[in-house]
This record gives sequence, structure tokens and C-alpha cells, in this order.
Amino acid sequence: SEGDRQAKFDRVEIIGPDGAVSSIEIEALPAGSKIAGCGHQAADYYQLSCSGSIQIPWSVTLAGDYLIKLFAAGEQYGPDPVRIGLALTAALPNAQNEKIKQQLQTMHKQLLGETLALDDPELAYSYELVEEAFAYRLTLDNAGLNQWPAQQCSNQNWQVSNFDTSDATRMKGVWMTLLTYFMTDFRFLHE
Repeated sequence: SEGDRQAKFDRVEIIGPDGAVSSIEIEALPAGSKIAGCGHQAADYYQLSCSGSIQIPWSVTLAGDYLIKLFAAGEQYGPDPVRIGLALTAALPNAQNEKIKQQLQTMHKQLLGETLALDDPELAYSYELVEEAFAYRLTLDNAGLNQWPAQQCSNQNWQVSNFDTSDATRMKGVWMTLLTYFMTDFRFLHE
């Protein structure tokens, strides 16, 4: 007989390092939230009826450890369980901005021979590329480096078994973009 396997999402609770609790009701999502996949909103929950996701924007306001709780349930049908997961896909953390800019300084020096201050406009352009590459990587369904068929290595002789293509934080892909940016610069290629 026919039936459905569905996931029902109620709320997300976030407990901050100071013990403060904030709650996000899934049936009343904040602005900027995105839902992918088929489903519908009920009075007390949001139901996903097929593979999909709910993305909720949230900003960290205090440094420290956070506890994030997802309140959800699965409606079972057949032998396979309902799979429900919670993932944190963060924007570039402010605390890392300085470290990223210092790395960009090093790359400008070593690859292009430029000595730049942290507030140099050229370094700001490079940092904007980091942010754009990070935002792009977050839109990809696959978190890995191999984005088949859009991105692939045409040399079939290299050994992929020893190459870690996972990229859960998306930063490997971002640094690949930055290396391509630097290595295709006229000064890198011809000076």
C-alpha cells in the first residue's frame, strides 16, 4: 500500500555561552529563511515531504560555545527511517577576518611581489573575492571539492584515493579560487 515518510520541524533552540535561550519557530521563520524541497506549513510545524532543507539565518552575538537543539519528528513509512539532520553553515567569522587578511598579505607578497598593508585597497579587493567565493560555495549542493560535472580534473591518471576532496567548511574551495586568482595575474605569469 502507499504511504509517506515525512519530517516535521517544530523549532530550533539556541543556548548561548551566557545561558540565554533564543527560540526560532519553524512555522514562523525569520526573514531571509529559505526552504528547498516539497512540503507545507501546518499550524505547529513545517513538514518536508521529500528530500529538502530549511535554511535559517542567525548571527552570533557573543563569543563562546553555543548549544543548538532541533525539535523535529519523523513520520515513518516502510523499513527506512526518516533522516533528519542539523548543520551549521556559517558565514566568515569576524574573528577570522584578520587571519584571512594576513594570509592574503602573504600571498600578495610571495606570488605577486606586493607588500600591502592590512588596510590597502588591493587587499580589500582580494578579501571581497574570499567573501564572494565563500558565498558561492555555500550555494552548492555538494560540499566537496569535486563539483562534477561542472568542475573536474580532465587528467584521469592522477590518484584520487590519496586526495581528500571533502570540504565541509567550504574554505578549501575558497582558497582554490584565490590561488587561481593570484596565479592567473599578469605579474605572476610574466614578471
